[in-house]
Amino acid sequence: MSATAAVSPGTESRADLAWLVDHLREIESRMNPDIVTPLSGVRLTAADHVKVPGLSGDHALTEWSRTQLAKLVGLASWDRWFAGAEDTERAEVMNQRLAWATGNVRIRTVKTETGSEVKGAVRAIVSPEYSPVSDVALASTIEEALHGVENDLRLLRTDVSDLSTTFVIALGKPFGAAPKEVGLVHVALLVRNSQVGFSRLIANLYLLRLVCTNGMTCPSAAPLVRAVHRHIDLSRIRERLSAGLRDIPAKLHRGVRVLEESLEDRVENVEDHVRDVLREARLPLKLAAPVMASYAREPHASRFGVVQALTLAAQSESPEVRDTLERAATRYVEARA
Repeated sequence: MSATAAVSPGTESRADLAWLVDHLREIESRMNPDIVTPLSGVRLTAADHVKVPGLSGDHALTEWSRTQLAKLVGLASWDRWFAGAEDTERAEVMNQRLAWATGNVRIRTVKTETGSEVKGAVRAIVSPEYSPVSDVALASTIEEALHGVENDLRLLRTDVSDLSTTFVIALGKPFGAAPKEVGLVHVALLVRNSQVGFSRLIANLYLLRLVCTNGMTCPSAAPLVRAVHRHIDLSRIRERLSAGLRDIPAKLHRGVRVLEESLEDRVENVEDHVRDVLREARLPLKLAAPVMASYAREPHASRFGVVQALTLAAQSESPEVRDTLERAATRYVEARA
């Protein structure tokens, strides 16, 4: 069900926000209404397809919804538990566990293209209390919040995956009073929403270095919005955004100053620092290799050099890993601010 879109910085206009809403509306048009049903009524086929009460036909599991289903029936790892099992054996075990399950679940599905062997895909299996926020409604709310706060708006990036939707909106003109190593910096708004229980709704100020298109959450700036998916009030989100965006210049200058100071903070063993950052962010240590490859492209034995390598490597990862790496880089550079 994955769909991705990317917009290059410096090439779009304010109309991008209207494009974003239309793009997200087209994606959401394929979503089915949620179904709240007893978990005991769900069944798995030998092909790992799900039969959902109230929906006709079989629905495929995404990697995420499969993980959710496994946890709901008490399996720590689907792959490890069923290693070596036949398809029919796996279905029998799962259906027995499902039949014993208690409580209701909210099942979120999406239609597939005509001609597919399944009717759709299960996007998420969450609690009945889970309150997903429409990406369309969220993007529209953010456009309203930005109206009158900042006139020069451009969409820099959009990523839509099975797990989350992320978009970055540039606010105003680039800031150029920085060392050449840092280069021109664009302050932006990064928004991440998940409709499948993967993460909270988050809106942060974001710094994009135009010389390399590396980005990171703005150092020293608290999240503008951080909300769990329980009865989220979009009007309250609009108020928080409007309030948080009033002193953008001051937050931008503080963030750039932290980056400037990191240039003078020397690092003896860059790889050790990289591995420490990955451990703290609970990311796999195998990411150290691409991060060090990025460092080799522009070596700078400083805290800034480590941040540069982390954010450059992040561009080649999934939207979710990219977000985690960029936030980890922010925490790292702030640690000595």
